[in-house]
Amino acid sequence: MNPAKLLARVASEIPDQPAACLGERCVTYAELLDATKRLAGALRSMGLEPDSRVAVLLDNSIQWAIIYFACAWAGLVIAPLDVRLHRQELSAMLKDLQPHAVLAATSVSADARSQLEAATKGTQWIAIGPDSSQWQELLAAAPMDDPADRSEEDLSAILYTSGTTGRPRGAMMPFRVWDNFQIALEDIYHPPAGAGWMISAPMS
Repeated sequence: MNPAKLLARVASEIPDQPAACLGERCVTYAELLDATKRLAGALRSMGLEPDSRVAVLLDNSIQWAIIYFACAWAGLVIAPLDVRLHRQELSAMLKDLQPHAVLAATSVSADARSQLEAATKGTQWIAIGPDSSQWQELLAAAPMDDPADRSEEDLSAILYTSGTTGRPRGAMMPFRVWDNFQIALEDIYHPPAGAGWMISAPMS
């Protein structure tokens, strides 16, 4: 299942319940769905089409959750990259990925961004942060009302390995992987309705 469709279903059932929290700030499922649709619409208006690759350089945040669901909603392929990696490692991954867009935290230094941009000439870079004007403009875009039509075998994400035994490689993750993940969580943990999950590891 496209996880964005799951978000839409849950938002229709419990729109006012918290969907994601960071510190004392929370967004409801209704708010998360609205932001998802608007960001998806903005990305598609920038010329990104289904299967376009989107690299994400971002710490754990509510923005990260919005980007994840927006890429799924728009049919884009998300490629999360760990902001803690050395810039040479990130440059190698970006050269391999050749993304159509990079959504990067405003905390990425100008020097590091300059080096990383050199690895992705012609790629659109978007600054992401709570005070970023680019981010606010994206969330003010016209929403994409319906999610992209994707099959279980269509590519959903590219996740890079750690590279401990060689060069990091991008693992191709089709949409059916998220079905298996959801089933495994339910089988192992049997979460009750309204249960929350604490994420302490990097979402990338």
